[in-house]
Amino acid sequence: LALQPSTDSREVARLRDITREAVVLWELGLSGPGGAHDIRPDIDDARRGARLEITALERIRATAEVAGEMHESLMEHADDAPLIADVVDMVDAGVMRRVSGRLDDCLDGRGGIRDDASPGLARARRDVAELRRQAQDALRDVAQSVKAHLQEGFITERAGRPVLAVKASSRSAVPGIVHDTSDSGGTLFVEPLPVVEASNRVREAVAREREELAAVLTALTALVEEHAYALEVAVDALAEIDLRLARASLSRQWRGAPVEDGDVLLAGARHPLLDPGSAVPITLDLTSIRTLVVSGPNTGGKTVSLKTLGLFAMLHQCGLEPPADRVRLPVFDTVLADIGDEQSIAESLSTFSAH
Repeated sequence: LALQPSTDSREVARLRDITREAVVLWELGLSGPGGAHDIRPDIDDARRGARLEITALERIRATAEVAGEMHESLMEHADDAPLIADVVDMVDAGVMRRVSGRLDDCLDGRGGIRDDASPGLARARRDVAELRRQAQDALRDVAQSVKAHLQEGFITERAGRPVLAVKASSRSAVPGIVHDTSDSGGTLFVEPLPVVEASNRVREAVAREREELAAVLTALTALVEEHAYALEVAVDALAEIDLRLARASLSRQWRGAPVEDGDVLLAGARHPLLDPGSAVPITLDLTSIRTLVVSGPNTGGKTVSLKTLGLFAMLHQCGLEPPADRVRLPVFDTVLADIGDEQSIAESLSTFSAH
């Protein structure tokens, strides 16, 4: 969206060379930075001291990994694409490996944190699992002993606490805390007293697990903050590489021709909005011609031809290769448009028929 035509002939030549390099990379099978994200808002959050969520860390991990891979693959082709290699060379590959490696060690790839992200977290999760098992065993023992007073044989939860479905008429037979009742009132969901202490221990262990998880996220946020500048540079570099490869991809999709310097010459030129299978190519040779009069019947293609020339000029000065067999163009200082013309190439309306 920010791409603008340049009127500086040296800059246009540079853009043209970059696109040609990118076309070569596409032909060598190099893919773009797919999977990367704009992580600058996440980096800003880390700088402000806000603890990053797992989703943000996943974005950063993916972006750092892609940046490292792009650095490696593009530097292998530095001789084929020196201008693009100069951009990726700004990426600190060592930092990208450290950041992506550490995040990969901690993130499980399913929106969670790995048990071995820290010794404390591993210990806390083992405790939670063991205490939950003990609480379930205690509840099963109680359920077996009061089986005749249960509405159903299953064990469920209410408010995060394990409960039994007890017949309302047998309330006194199962001492404990009532956490809920059925809609009919015939069933009480009771946490038996022998299980309460076991459940409390589970809750305490879960709280310790949350604390250890928060400590891991805080440490990973600090890692991002420490390498914030390198990550921002990597994002900028990936965006620029993405744009350069996109210019090449679009040019190849159009079967575009590299633009030569000189007087206007369009050979086999096709307006890019028209179906290439049915569009009639135009040829316009203005070599040493100062003035051209375009004449012909209504809906004959006069406006389309002029628009094609104007659009080709701007595409060229953005670094794109326009769809044609051959293109030669100077660098124009100004491109002027006739405002108010309802002619529409997309709707097959000529200037005359639109009016």
